[in-house]
Amino acid sequence: MKKRLCLLFIISALLFPGCGNNDTPSEPTHHYEETWTHDENTHWHACTDSGYENLKSDEAPHTFTDVVTDPTFSNGGYTTHTCSVCDYSYVDSETEKLVPEKTVSYKVAASLNPDKTEGYTFELPYSDELFKLSAKNYHKDLSLLSSGLAFVSSYVDDMNDFFSQTGFVDAIYHGYEEAPTADSVAYTFAHKQIDDFELFVISPRGLVYGLEWVNNFTVGASGDHEGFLARANDIHNELKTYVANHKGNKEVKYWIAGYSRAGAISNVLASLLLRENNSDLEDDLFAYTFEAPSCVSVEHAIKYPNVHNIINSSDLVARVLPDQYGLARCGIDYDIYNKDEANIIKEFDPDISFSDFVEMTINNVECKDDVQVLETLLDSVYNAEPSEEQWAVKTREQYATVYQDSFAYMLGNIFALSASTRSSILTDLTKDYSVVFSILGDSTGAKFADFIKTYLDKDEITYDYDTLVGHCAVMLKAIIYLFGTVISTFMVESNRPGLMRLINVHYPESVYSLLTHAHKNIQ
Repeated sequence: MKKRLCLLFIISALLFPGCGNNDTPSEPTHHYEETWTHDENTHWHACTDSGYENLKSDEAPHTFTDVVTDPTFSNGGYTTHTCSVCDYSYVDSETEKLVPEKTVSYKVAASLNPDKTEGYTFELPYSDELFKLSAKNYHKDLSLLSSGLAFVSSYVDDMNDFFSQTGFVDAIYHGYEEAPTADSVAYTFAHKQIDDFELFVISPRGLVYGLEWVNNFTVGASGDHEGFLARANDIHNELKTYVANHKGNKEVKYWIAGYSRAGAISNVLASLLLRENNSDLEDDLFAYTFEAPSCVSVEHAIKYPNVHNIINSSDLVARVLPDQYGLARCGIDYDIYNKDEANIIKEFDPDISFSDFVEMTINNVECKDDVQVLETLLDSVYNAEPSEEQWAVKTREQYATVYQDSFAYMLGNIFALSASTRSSILTDLTKDYSVVFSILGDSTGAKFADFIKTYLDKDEITYDYDTLVGHCAVMLKAIIYLFGTVISTFMVESNRPGLMRLINVHYPESVYSLLTHAHKNIQ
């Protein structure tokens, strides 16, 4: 009997191999595409195996990031929804393009074309609707209007005309009637009611500010740029009073614009307002700066989406302070540098003398464009290895301790001179290079001081001779140890146009023409 059962069991196992155990047929290993496949609702990895084309792996709903493109005067607006996983996108919420309420006309002096004595006239569309949009989106029309606001900030009459055309009232001008000092800043406030909010405009003076320019060199040893922060605090304190007097019970929005030094002060002011309000103003503070040097500490260089900084990476002013000084700009930088700068600027005004770029070798570096020229020159200054370490400027502490006071003193005296006397200094230096070599050969600073003394006496500027000699000695150290490469590079006549390009791109007509060219790629 037992033998029969065993035989039956063996026969059953052979005929029915799946019986009597838990094994199941294994699923074949499938292969999937690395790229995503999607429809309107989900995305997945499609199977590549023959006969399994409908098999999906990792299927999941889309995760959308929304980007609002605001309407402009030339195009309507819309919202783009893009999946952060598979890049599927679609557009909705389309709006009509903005309709200009008026055309704003203003003039800017010609800096690069001396024959254009009446300057340039710009005409731009304006609408209050610009300030009903979110400040967090860069807007090309508001950017151009802001450049106009920044450029006309030099003169009260020009500002009054700009405000009259745009409907701003109760303009107050600070510092325009007083003589500029190394610790002053001229600026203006105005306001305008738009629907249920009050819009306040703030614009520091960015051109023809004379002795105020010295403030650029008061960098300080740490924190925000000492000079710019002090001036931004001056404006901030006065602004509180002005807003309190004019806002009534309405919500408040701000429009801040500044160029060059004023751009840096505007950037710091925007940072102060945003820090004070814990970033709650991001939708309501419209800040546009143009060619501003670095101005806030890295700690405060928050990438606020509503602070828009227009810079040219080949502009000496925008790049003058190195990264190792721990300074930057808060907000978002927009670089308008273009290798075809000469043609773009000449398209704006054919009579502007703006040289084509010529390759040059600096410190054995073959520079292929303006940005590389500027970076190589700045590197020669900030990373120089002088024989006396105390004359380096590799850190802010070295600069603030050794050079800052002398820069301020010397520039203060030079700006105290009349324009004609300042002009004669450069003429006298370049007509006889033996004077330059004589000055450079006297490390005591006495010959340099005697040279400057002639012009101070001519304009009856009061000074202490021993103090002048001391600061001249420090300035000589800067020239010899720090600026040797810069001077030697551009003493070569063929290289001089390269230096002028780094300077000329800073002027308003260059900024405006390069900015409008950059906007060609924006709706």
